[in-house]
Amino acid sequence: MTGLEWTTQEDRLLKVAEWMGVPTQRIAIETIVSTGCFVEKSQPSKCCLAISADSLRRLYQSTQPALLKIFIEEQCEELLVFGCTDHLRHSTVLSWLTAGAISGITAPKAIEVFQLPYTGQAFSRQLASLTFSTAHTVSTPTFELDSSTSEVLPIISGDGRPMFVATKQNSCQMFLLSGAEIVDIHEPVNGDRAVEDRYDQIIPILIVLHHCFGSFCWHSPHRTARFIIDDPLLTRKYGFLTYKELLSSMRSADYGTSIAFIPWNYRRTTRRAAADLFEGRPNLSICIHGCDHTNKEFATSEKGVLDWKGNLGLQRMKTHETRTDVPFEPVMVFPQGQFSSSALLALRTNNYLAAVNTTCFPTDEQNVLTIADFLRPAITRFHGFPLFQRRYPKRLVDCAFDIFLGKPTLLVEHHQYFQHGYEVLERFVRELRNLEPALSWPTLSSQLMKSCVTRQVSGNSAEVQFFTSQFQFQNGIEGCDHLLLTKYEPDSSVVRTVLLDGISVPFYVEKDYLHLEVNTTAGQSIRIEIVDNPEAPRPTNSYCSLQYNARVRLRRELSEFRDNRLVRYPRLLKAAKRLLKRLKLTGE
Repeated sequence: MTGLEWTTQEDRLLKVAEWMGVPTQRIAIETIVSTGCFVEKSQPSKCCLAISADSLRRLYQSTQPALLKIFIEEQCEELLVFGCTDHLRHSTVLSWLTAGAISGITAPKAIEVFQLPYTGQAFSRQLASLTFSTAHTVSTPTFELDSSTSEVLPIISGDGRPMFVATKQNSCQMFLLSGAEIVDIHEPVNGDRAVEDRYDQIIPILIVLHHCFGSFCWHSPHRTARFIIDDPLLTRKYGFLTYKELLSSMRSADYGTSIAFIPWNYRRTTRRAAADLFEGRPNLSICIHGCDHTNKEFATSEKGVLDWKGNLGLQRMKTHETRTDVPFEPVMVFPQGQFSSSALLALRTNNYLAAVNTTCFPTDEQNVLTIADFLRPAITRFHGFPLFQRRYPKRLVDCAFDIFLGKPTLLVEHHQYFQHGYEVLERFVRELRNLEPALSWPTLSSQLMKSCVTRQVSGNSAEVQFFTSQFQFQNGIEGCDHLLLTKYEPDSSVVRTVLLDGISVPFYVEKDYLHLEVNTTAGQSIRIEIVDNPEAPRPTNSYCSLQYNARVRLRRELSEFRDNRLVRYPRLLKAAKRLLKRLKLTGE
């Protein structure tokens, strides 16, 4: 509900709702004031209303408060009042709205820590009981509550003072949000904490949308996680990582691990070691970590080099699988976390399933991603190829945010993490399971191929947005027998055909999204494959030379000497790092 002109905050709120798949309609306050009619005939009898505190105040002053109260409490199933900032302007109408439960608004104060009390779990779900801080100082007003009533439930507090609350009047569930800023989800971002430092603006709106619209809002049916260890060889021990102890920890804490294996090492795994590690252990797997793991090897924009590296990495992993009987997952983890946007195209060209990385910002395109990109399970902005974000197991709230959105919770560490054992990881796994008891730990390929968001469109129809070129979906949407499946494809000319359970089916591309429609039954599983047009034959020349191969071998030997020997001697390790940097063998 707005005035004659959109305010910036109203426009931003509408964009968040639309990105989350929620149908919206604008109601002009002036129409209500002039006609005295709160609901048009074309509108549903029940609605979810969002209105700024300024607009609510104007309605309160310009119409009959009794009629406004009836409209809110009897025709609004949910109400969001945002932009509650000023005690003089807003306290009267908020007190009237909440029957005195909110008595006022404090002056803005700098907030150091935001809390999501456990008492708000019905709304904040996996985020309940957690805290977060932002890198920048946030000054925001907070609500003053009537101490004689407990009808207002804090969902988010700032330094213990309520700033986002819920209350119920009659049949209307009300949400009230203090502060002036609604997040601009289409704002370009260029830092790895760009989203995390806006939690105070993002989380309240997402909570309202998920609570009010449920299955009609984009959401994921899956809650999955995976722990990834970068670099180690498949031997009994690597640095501080001992596989026997890792496997024991996996059994006792019930989690799954993927080893990010460097393809250059494809001839260094013995069949006996492979059998000891992987035989009868489906929850331990390997994925692809670069090709040679050289300095910034996927950060270049030279297509020929990237295509050669991507293909060589796959061929080495296939040879490794043939030698050891250990299957691999065609999922790339970039060395040093650095990659160009062209690298993602090279992965698509070579039929990789996805990339998983700590940073999602290509070295050659720093101001392209927006907050909205991070509100989906995968980023597909670059050539339609899926890039999934992973995190170090440090801030529990970041993982909870991923789970809340239905993103795979992908964790990463190196062998040094196990210097003092496995208890720290096991504790983090237990904390994740406390947040989401249904959390499962399937292999990377399994969970990424099933990653999607869904929203119900009508009683028997739903839309499913997926991200990988090979996609598996089981229809668990109650009463739904018609699916519209969509995938972001900015260049539709690369797509040759789409297969449904191995059979070519019609599809169309509209506004950069590939669409296909499928009729299903409850519980039915389907498999989608997007097949690209074949690339031109690759040149036969190799980009490596004797000097290049020598440098790769030197880097690997120095890295393994560091991980297995020098890591136990900090002073020598520091000197070795300086040497590697001087030889330009590091990612710095």
